[in-house]
Amino acid sequence: MAELGYWLGERFGHRGILTRCVGALRAHAFATGLHRLEILSATANLPSRALAERAGFVFEGVLRERVRTTEGYEDAALYARLASDVLR
Repeated sequence: MAELGYWLGERFGHRGILTRCVGALRAHAFATGLHRLEILSATANLPSRALAERAGFVFEGVLRERVRTTEGYEDAALYARLASDVLR
């Protein structure tokens, strides 16, 4: 199991950079034998959640107060993709 994280400056958004990167990392991970790949995103971070869904990750639920911020804690959306999902 591995977790995939990403951060992109605002000025680089809407160019498909992260979509291509996540796709390449996902393909490499499963080609080398990984079973499960996860993405955690703050529930309010809709662009990040949309990216996970575009990349074929499945929303599995909300982890309460999982992400620590300077203001306290935020809930996180958990997305996952399994090696068997690649075959679907």
